[in-house]
Amino acid sequence: MIKEKSKEYENLKREEAELDNLITYIIHLKDLNFRINDILNMEFIDFKIGKINKYDLQKVKKNYENIPGIVLKINQNPDYSFILIFYPKAVENEMIKILNSINFEEFKIKFKFEGTPKDWLAEIEKENKRLKKE
Repeated sequence: MIKEKSKEYENLKREEAELDNLITYIIHLKDLNFRINDILNMEFIDFKIGKINKYDLQKVKKNYENIPGIVLKINQNPDYSFILIFYPKAVENEMIKILNSINFEEFKIKFKFEGTPKDWLAEIEKENKRLKKE
């Protein structure tokens, strides 16, 4: 019984940490007016969101012509730049190699909400409150 409760508690804490991590990325998109679901469900285009250090961002800028996608810097802090990359699904393997070469730290979106980034932030807040009650 105690072991089960402990495991439940650990799962809740992990889910809460994942939601907090999601906030750190989605907050940078909050002023953009698009439905995240539309991007997640595109047929021929995929995207990745993550961060790279400033040195590696300079490497990206110098080599834009070799990148088979669109790289958007969405925000930055003193250590990292947060980027959103759109690319054709047909070149995913090549894109992964490029991203690995620039030490890209991808954020994998495990949760699916509906609507714009602002809508997602509101849903995350509700979910966090629910988790804290449990």
